Amino acid sequence: MKDMYYAQQEGIPYLEEILGKNRFSLSLYRQYLQDAALSVEGVVSAKVELSTANDRVVRGRITFTDKDGREGAIEL
Repeated sequence: MKDMYYAQQEGIPYLEEILGKNRFSLSLYRQYLQDAALSVEGVVSAKVELSTANDRVVRGRITFTDKDGREGAIEL
């Protein structure tokens, strides 16, 4: 099951590949998130910032720009 409840073909493979995996690559997680952000219609750029606390909690932010030059951010 993917992370988007109603659109299973979209999103990242969080339950299958990320949740509960010891030492999952942060750079791969970052790439999954960036690819998902860029797949949103109208988004032309996206940057993902991630950090960990005690190797257990991942926090971050996705900043993006749309085709009209508007910027936004999503806290993770």
